[in-house]
Amino acid sequence: MNTQLSRVGMLVIDFDETVTLEDTTCEIANLAYNKRARKNICPMTIIEKVNDSNRARFGSRKQSRSLILQSHPQQLQQIQTSSDYPYPCPPPWSFFVNLYFKERADFILKWRQNNPHYTLNDFYSLLSSLSLVENNSLDRVESYHCLTGICASELYSCGKCIPKRPGVVECIRSFIQKDNRSVYVLSTNWSSDLILGALSDVGVERSIIMSNDLDFDSKGEYATGKITRNVVTGTDKLKLFKKLTTSKGMLTVYVGDSDTDLPCLCEY
Repeated sequence: MNTQLSRVGMLVIDFDETVTLEDTTCEIANLAYNKRARKNICPMTIIEKVNDSNRARFGSRKQSRSLILQSHPQQLQQIQTSSDYPYPCPPPWSFFVNLYFKERADFILKWRQNNPHYTLNDFYSLLSSLSLVENNSLDRVESYHCLTGICASELYSCGKCIPKRPGVVECIRSFIQKDNRSVYVLSTNWSSDLILGALSDVGVERSIIMSNDLDFDSKGEYATGKITRNVVTGTDKLKLFKKLTTSKGMLTVYVGDSDTDLPCLCEY
C-alpha cells in the first residue's frame, strides 16, 4: 500500500463537503445580503435572519437539509433602494434555494420516468443535461443582482473562517511537500477567492483552482453580480480533469463526495 501511495503524483479534490464540512455557496450569498443590510440598502427581514442563522445552502445535493420557507418575488417591486444601489432588493436567499431544488428534483424525476433502465453512460447524460437547471438557476441569481457588491478580500476572509474536515489541511500539506507532486481543486463553487481563503493554511496558488468565479468591475474591486461559468456540471468536471496530466508512471487520485464527482471518480 505504501508503494502505491508513493506513486501518486497528482491529487485532484472537490471542495464543498469534501474539503469543507458544509456546502459553502450560501456563504457567498450571505456576504452580499449582510453587506447590503449593514448599509441599510436592503434591510433583512426577521425571516431572512432566521434563514441566515440556519445556513440555508444553495447548491448542496442534500435537499433534506434545505429550508422549506417560501418567498414571493412579486413583492420586490414595492421595495425601494437607495441611490447608491440602483437595483431592486432580491428575494430572501431561501427563494433561490427552494426553487433550485424543486426544479432539479422535477427534472430528475421526469428523466427517470423516461429512462427506467439506464446505464452509467445514461447517467452521465443526465448530469450533462442538468446544465439546463443549473444555468437557469444561475440566470436567476444574476438577474436579481444577488451577489453584487462583494469584494474579493471579503470572500478570501470568509473562506478562512469556513470549517474544514478534520485532517484535510494536514493531508494536502503533507502531499505537496514531496517533489514532483501536484494538487488541484476542481469545484462547482462560485468563488476562487473563497477557496483560496479556505486553503490559506496550505498556501495553494490560484492557478491550481478550477471553479466558477464571480465577475468583478473594471477596477477589480466589486462583484458585478455575474458569475463566470467554468464548471457547472459533472461532465464539465470530467472535461477539465482529463486535461490534467502527471508524470509517466505516476498515479492520479480524485477525491469527491457528490454526483457531480462521479464521472471523475470512475475515470480510472
